[in-house]
Amino acid sequence: MDKTLINTEGMVEARFEVRGMTCASCQAHVERAVS
Repeated sequence: MDKTLINTEGMVEARFEVRGMTCASCQAHVERAVS
């Protein structure tokens, strides 16, 4: 996850393909976060 950035609020800002996530709940969390 070398492309992941942490913003000033401590939230993970995704900069990678979501389908590359290994965990379905993690993928869903990222999809909600970036939408």
